[in-house]
Amino acid sequence: VEYLIDGKAFFTDLENEIRNATKSVDTRVFIYDNDDYAVRFSDLLRWKSRNTRCRVLMDELGSIASWWTEPESPMPAGFSAPGSMPHYLRKASRIKVRESKNPWFVTDHTKIFLIDDRIGYLGGMNIGREYRYDWHDMMVRVEGPVVTALKNDFEHAWQRQGGLGDWGVPFLKKSPVRKSKRADEIDIRILKTGPAKREIETAMLAAIRMARKRVYLQNSYFTSDLLVDELIEARKRGVDVRMIFPEDNDSKLLDGSNRSVARTLLNAGARIYLYPKFTHVKAIVVDDWACLGSANFDGLSM
Repeated sequence: VEYLIDGKAFFTDLENEIRNATKSVDTRVFIYDNDDYAVRFSDLLRWKSRNTRCRVLMDELGSIASWWTEPESPMPAGFSAPGSMPHYLRKASRIKVRESKNPWFVTDHTKIFLIDDRIGYLGGMNIGREYRYDWHDMMVRVEGPVVTALKNDFEHAWQRQGGLGDWGVPFLKKSPVRKSKRADEIDIRILKTGPAKREIETAMLAAIRMARKRVYLQNSYFTSDLLVDELIEARKRGVDVRMIFPEDNDSKLLDGSNRSVARTLLNAGARIYLYPKFTHVKAIVVDDWACLGSANFDGLSM
């Protein structure tokens, strides 16, 4: 596990690995923007697709919404944004692109990048200017058996968005994941959320319930009453509870919710910190256990 803090560290590492890839490059994001950085990243994939299999899975609702939203920092003078990123990616390239459809407004909020089925990246960053230049965020580079598990999850999502939809899933062949742990490895468990799964929330609440030393949280959006209740109970047991949220939020509605949660926790004896710009990090540390990725601490993600 290697922690990559902010866009420069993550995208520099990712771009280098894409250039050196020999087998495959798989990208799965909630937002694939159409700003100058997204175009630059797309050009790299288009170049790489000449001799390497490149696939992009983007959420349709998340991506289209971002195309009509101006980035936080100004783009280069004269830049003309593509009207459709799937079309731009496919043009003069061998990239395969699929869009996650949104029945009942269910979205795919995952952010995963896989290189040669050997290196994986997961965390909070999508493809766009905000993530590369403007926001505080974190990704994790992983190697080992967890990459095989992430690959199986990508293949499952990719199959569902193909021509057969859910009917294609039974034909999916998953790669076996090695269960034995070697001396230089640590245990990693993949947690998922979906319409019928609440693994992330369940694991977080169970961990806080068992906390004895510390609970440190950083997120953009806090709206979970269950989470607040467990944090208050943890403080009553003498646990060191600390919360970080952005001073300037991209959502005024959720900024109000964050400050309400912060006020409640402050009254319970927690320590509250305002990050001086927008933080998109989604992480929690409970004693010696950490959970991080793409899930916000709100109703949609939980």
